[in-house]
Amino acid sequence: MQPSPTRLKLPNPYLSAAVLSWGFNFVAIKILYLGMAPASLALSRFLVMYLAMVPICLFAKDSLKYPHWKETGPLLLIGALSMGVYMVLFLEGARQTTPGEAAILIATSPIWTLLLEVVFKLDRFRWSSLIGAVISVVGVALVIGPIQTGRETTWLGIALLALSALCWALSVVLSKIHGAGRSPLQLITLSMPGALIVLIPYGLMPMLNTSWVSLTGNQWLLFMHVALMAGAVGFFGFFTGVKQVGASGAMRYQFFVPPFAMLSAYLVLGQAVTPWQLVGVPVVLLGVWYASWARKEPLPVIG
Repeated sequence: MQPSPTRLKLPNPYLSAAVLSWGFNFVAIKILYLGMAPASLALSRFLVMYLAMVPICLFAKDSLKYPHWKETGPLLLIGALSMGVYMVLFLEGARQTTPGEAAILIATSPIWTLLLEVVFKLDRFRWSSLIGAVISVVGVALVIGPIQTGRETTWLGIALLALSALCWALSVVLSKIHGAGRSPLQLITLSMPGALIVLIPYGLMPMLNTSWVSLTGNQWLLFMHVALMAGAVGFFGFFTGVKQVGASGAMRYQFFVPPFAMLSAYLVLGQAVTPWQLVGVPVVLLGVWYASWARKEPLPVIG
């Protein structure tokens, strides 16, 4: 009896779509900044994304009824951090860095999630987490390279993106504490209104002052990509993929986001990949991979 041939395993379509949309998102944001301020993009993106997430949740048969007020407060705090503070730091940081640098800095968030879980006593300390963090920091230093006057990247942009990765990690840890019994889509959608306490004072006037009629057709397409593809559809695709291949399998797809962001920046913006970045990207991903692999447990990721 001959053994059956090995079946070719095709990439998961939902996770592949999420990775492609997240990778290109860094380039789309840079182009959109030619016609609108980061603050305007933050609030307008949120409004469109929220209007899309509600029917997606209903389609998935997830209840949007808020629980007792003692549980509602923590949910809104998660939204204020993940969709509010994080987005402000991310969008302002992305304005002062290249798409590839922004993508790789954000990709370190799983490392900080591991470390914060120790702080919140959700997990015990592991040397693999600390070693992985050190490896990733070395890789980030290589990706950024020596900053020179006149370059697009600034130290402030780097600091903002590093803080945004830490802020996202904090929101992930809090969601583990307060999100029990809820699907990821339901948790995200219920928490989103909490972001308005941050986004309204930050983005209301810039959004109202934006000349929306002067945006080109390409800019409108890019805005829809940022709000819908990288936002609502990206989250839906990722969490659907998690159900199909598991969180551990979904984590492997996240490794393709920074390289695709750098490739998109090269093809669309003409930004060359530096030798430092070619060395630094795999070092960062090695650190994230080692920490999660040695822990024998998958980590949450973002887009």
